[in-house]
Amino acid sequence: MIKLKAGGIHNLFRFLKASVGEISQITWPTKRELIGYLIAVVIVSAIITAYIYGLDKLFITLQIKLSGIR
Repeated sequence: MIKLKAGGIHNLFRFLKASVGEISQITWPTKRELIGYLIAVVIVSAIITAYIYGLDKLFITLQIKLSGIR
């Protein structure tokens, strides 16, 4: 069982109130910015995936040719 120190609940509520205050000061991205970030992440992810796929195919081909399989 978790034991709280004296004033533990008070400290918890004070922490939560301060957290809500900090979150309200954040400048959230607009919908247009968010879509732009999403597109950038998808494009970069696709490029990295294609690069790793290409390296994988290259190493498989080299392994097959060097080991004489097939």
